[in-house]
Amino acid sequence: IPPPLAAVTGVRGKMLLSTKRMKGSGARFCSSSALRAKEEYFSMCYCISSWFRLPEQGMDDYELLSRASGFLIARQDSEDEGVHIVTSAHVVHPFAFPNYYPLDEHAWLKFVTDRHVLTKFEIREREGGEVIFSMDLHEKVFRHESRDICVLHPENQKEFLKALRDLDGGTGAREHILKLENDEAAREKTEVMFVGHQIIEASGALQEQLPSVVAGSMMGCTPHGQAFAVTDSTLQMGMCGGPVLNARGLCIGATEGLVPADGPEPLRLCAAVITAEAVRSLLAGVEMQLQDEFPPRS
Repeated sequence: IPPPLAAVTGVRGKMLLSTKRMKGSGARFCSSSALRAKEEYFSMCYCISSWFRLPEQGMDDYELLSRASGFLIARQDSEDEGVHIVTSAHVVHPFAFPNYYPLDEHAWLKFVTDRHVLTKFEIREREGGEVIFSMDLHEKVFRHESRDICVLHPENQKEFLKALRDLDGGTGAREHILKLENDEAAREKTEVMFVGHQIIEASGALQEQLPSVVAGSMMGCTPHGQAFAVTDSTLQMGMCGGPVLNARGLCIGATEGLVPADGPEPLRLCAAVITAEAVRSLLAGVEMQLQDEFPPRS
């Protein structure tokens, strides 16, 4: 099994950062009735979009950088019922992933830093992908030291959660705060559902996302917080950062990407997953760094 990050290709959007859709059939899994009906998973994931501007380069308006999927985990010891937003780090901070975005192909990216990026949380309708809710997130990004994952937060936790609860007539149907499973689930060939938003082919800000779910089965995990799964169809662009859920709706990890078509034979085009324990470890570090209130956006 290859070392962390060496074997996976990010399932990322084709915005200003152009990428290629993964081709080929790869190993496939026939979904089982042990999982919930797909309709129950669609609303358990959210969209994350990153935008950038370079005023020092004469760029005054924000333009779309990339898109990913994301999910909510409850904060520990939080008096205001706060949440963490977990998503893909290469979409939020692409400048930190030169292996994904070589500078000889994306020379302009060398001018982009965290102070140039704005990140948004979005909810989209299942059928047409229309944005029904959008909110800017706090500028502080907490990245995992070795895995392609990060944690974001709303500017105002109470306003954010109230807005989610007020959707759909106050029923709270759009508010899904997930719980993390332990890593035994990744080792036990657990049947899972990959939940996220696939990219609709277009360019620039016209590129949109549709909610998507794909069934699969875990194959095992490495000591580095990376697991692999066979899926019943190849994961599409935009799924990175989305949760991987079991039949009980518990999160056993986050989608990291695809093993390349020329990767190790048993894993070609299988899904790479960041395990729940790796996510939990990142969140524990974030909890230690968080203050009662974030500093205001500069």
